[in-house]
Amino acid sequence: MTGRDLIHIEKAAMREGIPYQTLIASILHKYVDGRLVEKVR
Repeated sequence: MTGRDLIHIEKAAMREGIPYQTLIASILHKYVDGRLVEKVR
């Protein structure tokens, strides 16, 4: 993970009102469970 990636994750977590570690854990949990869906832009 690059420093830039971490900054983006921290900003996203702030918008959600949660610690960035919690956001990362949530993303990993969804990935492992097969529930992480790629959004088409």
